[in-house]
Amino acid sequence: TSAVSETSKLSYFHRLRRAAVRDVARHFEELAEKAGTDAANLAVMLLLGRADEPEAVISELARRAGCSHVLALSGMHLSILASVAGGAAGLFLPKRRVMLITAPVILAFLFLAGSRPSLVRAAIMFFLARPMRYESSKVRLFAAAVLQALFLPETTAGPAFFLSYGALAGILVLADFIFPPIAYFLPFSLAGALSAGLAAVIVSAPITMRYFGSWSPLGALASPIASLLIAFAMLASLLCLFVPQAWFVLKAAYKLAEGFLSAVPELPLGRGMYAVFVLVVLTVCAFGRYALRARQKKEREKRELELRLRFGIRD
Repeated sequence: TSAVSETSKLSYFHRLRRAAVRDVARHFEELAEKAGTDAANLAVMLLLGRADEPEAVISELARRAGCSHVLALSGMHLSILASVAGGAAGLFLPKRRVMLITAPVILAFLFLAGSRPSLVRAAIMFFLARPMRYESSKVRLFAAAVLQALFLPETTAGPAFFLSYGALAGILVLADFIFPPIAYFLPFSLAGALSAGLAAVIVSAPITMRYFGSWSPLGALASPIASLLIAFAMLASLLCLFVPQAWFVLKAAYKLAEGFLSAVPELPLGRGMYAVFVLVVLTVCAFGRYALRARQKKEREKRELELRLRFGIRD
């Protein structure tokens, strides 16, 4: 009897999810008459996680540009949803109670989009943020991997799981090493995005080659801009979900994303060029860090000398 009861509960939730997915898909099918089919497909991808639909032109454009990960539901998409829900809840609730709104919204999104590996990882890390707030991000990432493998082992098979954890692990381990030399020449925000992109590519490229045969270094350069454009597209999708009259915003978001991804040339490379790429990036960053330290030391010694001369300090 208990087994039948559990089966009926699972069947009920399955039917509920299928009905919700069907309603959302139908909503954007109707919206496609105004916003365009491709824009509607992008909205369905970002809200339901259907990034592998053959009719989605933008999926192929993202793959060629080395930016497929920006379409896969992950922490970026979850953080956008949490920010929107938290911002709206913050207008009416004190800060400590905002979690009472964001948590159900995230669970509802996870229920709607399904147990995608990268989305599950992002959700677990979101809920671990408070109980493990004194732990490092690396520890939380490891804990999320263990929990996902224990309770949702079906999500750990395939490239999506390894790319999700591999890219984030690369950012956590290598981004701080790559960042200082780049920040010397670029604004901090742009340097942070570029260093994160390079770190993610260094770790995820072997996984990409293993499953897809090649990798593209241009993804590290294109990802920061592509991520911003896809984030705008997701916000537009959420807006159109509740306000269909804003279809023109979704259409504009799609055109921007399509235009940028179309402009990024395809550059598939193999293992040999990957080794050269890693060697060049790490060598340049190592020399850059050494040069920065040497310059900082020289400037510090110069300031100390000026102070000694000004106040007549002797050794």
